[in-house]
Amino acid sequence: MSTHKTIIRPAIDTDVIGIYNLYRDHLDNKKYGATMAYVPEKLLTYVEAIIYNDDFCILVSVIPGIVDIITGVMSCIVTDSPFADEKICRELTWIRNPKYPSSGLALLRSLEGVARERGATVAIVGCTDDKVAKLLSLRGYARSEITYERNI
Repeated sequence: MSTHKTIIRPAIDTDVIGIYNLYRDHLDNKKYGATMAYVPEKLLTYVEAIIYNDDFCILVSVIPGIVDIITGVMSCIVTDSPFADEKICRELTWIRNPKYPSSGLALLRSLEGVARERGATVAIVGCTDDKVAKLLSLRGYARSEITYERNI
C-alpha cells in the first residue's frame, strides 16, 4: 500500500487515458457487469463525454506529479428528483485502484461537496462490496434498493 498524498480534483482532458485505464482494469478484473462484455471504444467515448459535459461531474483522486497518477474516479449527475421538489445527486461510477484504498472515501466526500454546491439535498450511491456498504451506512446512507442483472 502506498503512503503518497493524494488530492481530489475535477477531471481534465489530460486525464482521459488514465481514467479509461482505471475503468478498463476494473471491468477486466471484477464481477461487476458480469453479464455484459464492455467495448473499449465505447468506454473511451463515455469517459470523454462525461468530462466535457457540464451536466455531469467526474472527480479524480490523483498523486500529483509531472504526470498525475490517477488512484480513483467517481462520476455523478445532479438532476431534479422525479418524485419530489428537490435535486438529487446520482453516482454513476465509483472506482478506486486497490493499491490506494483511502481514495474511495476521499472521492465520496468530494462528491457530497459537489452535490451540495449544485443544490442537491440527497446523494444516491451504489456499491457492490459489503465493506463499502458498511462505510456508507456509517456515513448516514440508508439502503434503498438492490440491483440485479441478467442477459435477456
